[in-house]
Amino acid sequence: LSRASLSARPALQREIVKAVYEHGLIVFRNQAHLSPRDEVAFAELFTHQPDDADVSYTGGAGTQHRLPDHPSVALVGSYRVHDFYGLTASSPGVYG
Repeated sequence: LSRASLSARPALQREIVKAVYEHGLIVFRNQAHLSPRDEVAFAELFTHQPDDADVSYTGGAGTQHRLPDHPSVALVGSYRVHDFYGLTASSPGVYG
């Protein structure tokens, strides 16, 4: 589900949003190719506030490292990344 495929298919956008609200969870397999820009485009399907473009929320789950070119994308949990879309950081996670 790339940014281009979503923006070109408004009916698909509506189906995805409906499925999430109907079932509470949907799974898309084999999406490792998505860029942060694609992830933001997908998340924007569920944006309810027009002014939350550069805000990420992790529910208080520890450190929020954000991607430099995509500040609304935050890494959550236990991780160690090197030059991951411009971010080099680590976090032991909430329980680490």
